[in-house]
Amino acid sequence: MATSLRISPRDAIAQARGWGWPFVTGAVVLALAGGVGLGLVPALRRESEAVALDADAAAHRAAQSGAALREARATGPTSDRFMAGFPAADVRQARVAALLALAVHHALELRQGEFQLGQDKATGLARYVVTLPLSGSYVQLRAFIEEALGTDAALSLDRLRLRRASTGAAVVEAELTWSFYMRPRDAPSDAGTR
Repeated sequence: MATSLRISPRDAIAQARGWGWPFVTGAVVLALAGGVGLGLVPALRRESEAVALDADAAAHRAAQSGAALREARATGPTSDRFMAGFPAADVRQARVAALLALAVHHALELRQGEFQLGQDKATGLARYVVTLPLSGSYVQLRAFIEEALGTDAALSLDRLRLRRASTGAAVVEAELTWSFYMRPRDAPSDAGTR
């Protein structure tokens, strides 16, 4: 047999007074939290659906831009304009010499570097990889890297490895791997695309 519990609001208030103010405060907070929770759940659900739609749209845009990039890599006027924006391969030695002179300008100690010529398969650009072991202060290295990247727009810093002999050592041993990107010898020059 089921029994129902009916209590009037007046009796509930009298009973709550008997339990004291902590109970009343807790009951009010619980009621407010329940109300807020009921109001937030639909809002959170709408927000998560909006985020999911944004993610789907971003994935669609990425797929479209990937197709556009593959199309741009194909031979043709767009590819020619892309290639023409890079320095010619015959200025490679001058670009490397400028990088080395910049290291000397920043009072960095140079050791024997490694040089390797190849081709970037993704873009078709010629790529000259230069690994330079250097030593100097952290401030000198940072200024050198910043100026090198700001001076040559077709230069990238691919890897940076730093090491100190001890925690308080002023000298930092660094190994920097740079890539000089340039037009392959058979690519059109900037003058040929205008």
